[in-house]
Amino acid sequence: GRLFVEWMEDIQRDCKAAAEEGFAEQAKALGSALEQLGAAAAHIGQIAKSGALEASVVNAVNFQRAMGWVALGHEALDQARVARRLIDSGTTNSRLTGKLLNLDFLVGSMLPYVGALTKVIRSADTSCLDPALFNLE
Repeated sequence: GRLFVEWMEDIQRDCKAAAEEGFAEQAKALGSALEQLGAAAAHIGQIAKSGALEASVVNAVNFQRAMGWVALGHEALDQARVARRLIDSGTTNSRLTGKLLNLDFLVGSMLPYVGALTKVIRSADTSCLDPALFNLE
């Protein structure tokens, strides 16, 4: 838990700095995805605390996918911030422009998956654990 919280705090700090550097919309989207991921983690933690270990791991893959999109969004934000600094200092090339466009793509096309995946997690659906699914008679 502690490493996850520290990771989330790092992203929050980077989002705040990025917003001040002209990436307000992108930082807001990443921050929102991070909040959704945190809520899903808390939900899974509460299920585990209740003793329903199987139910707590039902959405492990969905959680990993959501966390992956947040991690990629964070990396893209970092790369775009560096690219913007270089562009502002006079260095221009297609790779730097690509870093800015990659961030916009991730924010517009990939981060929305975090909301969908975490909604599935928070639905607490455990129908896939129903023993009737495994009754092959």
